Amino acid sequence: MGQHGRAAARNLQRAGSQLWVHERFREAAERYGDGAGEMTVCKVIEDDAGVELRVEGEWLAPWEVKHPSDT
Repeated sequence: MGQHGRAAARNLQRAGSQLWVHERFREAAERYGDGAGEMTVCKVIEDDAGVELRVEGEWLAPWEVKHPSDT
Protein backbone atom coordinates (compact mmCIF):
# COMPACT_ATOMS: atom_id res chain seq x y z
CA MET A 1 0.00 0.00 0.00
CA GLY A 2 1.41 3.36 -0.96
CA GLN A 3 1.56 6.56 1.01
CA HIS A 4 -1.78 7.77 -0.38
CA GLY A 5 -3.45 4.47 0.43
CA ARG A 6 -2.21 4.58 4.03
CA ALA A 7 -3.41 8.18 4.39
CA ALA A 8 -6.83 7.24 3.03
CA ALA A 9 -7.04 4.28 5.43
CA ARG A 10 -6.14 6.55 8.38
CA ASN A 11 -8.82 9.05 7.32
CA LEU A 12 -11.44 6.31 7.13
CA GLN A 13 -10.42 5.01 10.54
CA ARG A 14 -10.62 8.54 12.01
CA ALA A 15 -14.05 9.10 10.47
CA GLY A 16 -15.28 5.82 11.94
CA SER A 17 -13.90 6.74 15.36
CA GLN A 18 -15.54 10.17 15.23
CA LEU A 19 -18.86 8.59 14.29
CA TRP A 20 -18.58 6.15 17.21
CA VAL A 21 -17.79 9.01 19.63
CA HIS A 22 -20.69 11.10 18.31
CA GLU A 23 -23.03 8.13 18.76
CA ARG A 24 -21.88 7.63 22.39
CA PHE A 25 -22.49 11.33 23.21
CA ARG A 26 -25.95 11.16 21.61
CA GLU A 27 -26.75 8.02 23.58
CA ALA A 28 -25.56 9.63 26.84
CA ALA A 29 -27.77 12.68 26.19
CA GLU A 30 -30.77 10.42 25.58
CA ARG A 31 -30.18 8.45 28.80
CA TYR A 32 -29.10 11.19 31.19
CA GLY A 33 -30.34 14.43 29.59
CA ASP A 34 -28.84 17.10 27.35
CA GLY A 35 -27.39 18.98 30.34
CA ALA A 36 -25.26 16.03 31.44
CA GLY A 37 -21.50 16.46 31.17
CA GLU A 38 -19.06 14.58 28.96
CA MET A 39 -18.37 12.04 31.71
CA THR A 40 -21.81 10.57 31.04
CA VAL A 41 -20.22 8.82 28.07
CA CYS A 42 -18.16 6.87 30.65
CA LYS A 43 -21.41 6.19 32.53
CA VAL A 44 -22.96 4.71 29.36
CA ILE A 45 -19.98 2.37 28.99
CA GLU A 46 -20.07 1.44 32.69
CA ASP A 47 -23.81 0.75 32.64
CA ASP A 48 -23.61 -1.35 29.49
CA ALA A 49 -20.68 -3.38 30.86
CA GLY A 50 -22.17 -3.70 34.35
CA VAL A 51 -19.05 -2.26 35.99
CA GLU A 52 -18.14 0.82 38.01
CA LEU A 53 -14.81 2.44 37.22
CA ARG A 54 -14.88 5.00 40.02
CA VAL A 55 -12.07 5.04 42.53
CA GLU A 56 -13.24 4.93 46.15
CA GLY A 57 -12.38 7.79 48.44
CA GLU A 58 -13.09 11.41 49.16
CA TRP A 59 -12.23 13.32 45.99
CA LEU A 60 -12.45 17.02 45.32
CA ALA A 61 -14.26 18.16 42.24
CA PRO A 62 -11.74 19.55 39.72
CA TRP A 63 -13.22 23.06 40.00
CA GLU A 64 -12.66 23.00 43.80
CA VAL A 65 -8.91 22.26 43.59
CA LYS A 66 -6.81 25.30 44.44
CA HIS A 67 -3.45 26.04 42.86
CA PRO A 68 -0.66 26.35 45.47
CA SER A 69 -0.20 30.03 44.52
CA ASP A 70 -3.86 30.70 45.47
CA THR A 71 -3.32 29.90 49.16
